[in-house]
Amino acid sequence: MSHFVGLVIVPKNDVSLNPDYPNSGDEVEDDFGTMKSMPQYVSAFKSPLAEEILAPYCEQDEEYCIEYGEKNDQINQLLNLYLNDKDVNDYFNEIRLRYENSIKESTSFDEEEQAKRLDTKYMDEKYKDFEKLRDLMNDKKFKLSYLKHQELLKQEFGYSDKHLIEDNEYLDIFMTNPNAQWDWYVEGGRWREYGEQGIFNDLTEVTETRTVAYWETLGFHKTTDEEREQMSKGNFKDIKIAKDYKRDDEGLFLRDKDNKAIPLSYYTEEELKEELEVMNTPFFAIIDENGWHTNNQMGWFGISDRDSMTSEERKQERENEINEWNDILQEYIDSETEYVGLTYDFHI
Repeated sequence: MSHFVGLVIVPKNDVSLNPDYPNSGDEVEDDFGTMKSMPQYVSAFKSPLAEEILAPYCEQDEEYCIEYGEKNDQINQLLNLYLNDKDVNDYFNEIRLRYENSIKESTSFDEEEQAKRLDTKYMDEKYKDFEKLRDLMNDKKFKLSYLKHQELLKQEFGYSDKHLIEDNEYLDIFMTNPNAQWDWYVEGGRWREYGEQGIFNDLTEVTETRTVAYWETLGFHKTTDEEREQMSKGNFKDIKIAKDYKRDDEGLFLRDKDNKAIPLSYYTEEELKEELEVMNTPFFAIIDENGWHTNNQMGWFGISDRDSMTSEERKQERENEINEWNDILQEYIDSETEYVGLTYDFHI
């Protein structure tokens, strides 16, 4: 999971400020007047058009999702045994034993709760349908074409509410949005101090750049707090930061016995000090009615595609980003309609 900041461009007349939005770190009441919520989870503004623009990139909205199937190995292993007239009892016994062992080894239950969950009556009730499925197979009465029997499989071993039987194989059916960029967001959020309450009334501010040392553009996973502190003071003597890593023929990182990527080269002091032009306001993406504009894909823990690039690729990508985004922004700056930029705190 990651939080990242994006800018959505809409006409100014589509935006309304939240008049009750807190300007401090104080807690505020939610819509129900009971629970408390910190300002980073309170909308700083509203824009109906921005909501429409962002909707196609929602990870969970079924309107924009497609279905796909994944083979359920556990069910298919069982079906393979049954359809080939092999004994299924060892399979069922292993599943029950695995559950019993998980209860015995769990630290989540006290002795009383553990004894209850291992009690014969409790186990018989819990595994009633499980044993019904076993009996059907032992008696050779299980029919994969019967919907009720498919439901038993899904209930006991399925990973999704929907499934498909194809060539005597069981597939769990899931939904995915191939264009997904977020699963929830907050207007302003952690970046609510950008612009005025999360709003850039003057888009030329977004086009402004600044010059920083190259080391300042490196991700948190590439450097330590101590290294960053030392470099900020101009101390590079003991700094050793990997520049690139060894890769196999398929471009994947080679790893050592501790599963750490093996460095191929390290940054020199001159490279770390090299000046680089970056956007003054570091947005990850710009979004408008023409689409979602970014050169990266955000992954978990704030790590994006950029973090796997070589040093030269990173520099070129940042230069391209500045040029591409300025072209987009300039169209709105020059427009007769007054546009604003809205800061969004996205989560994925």
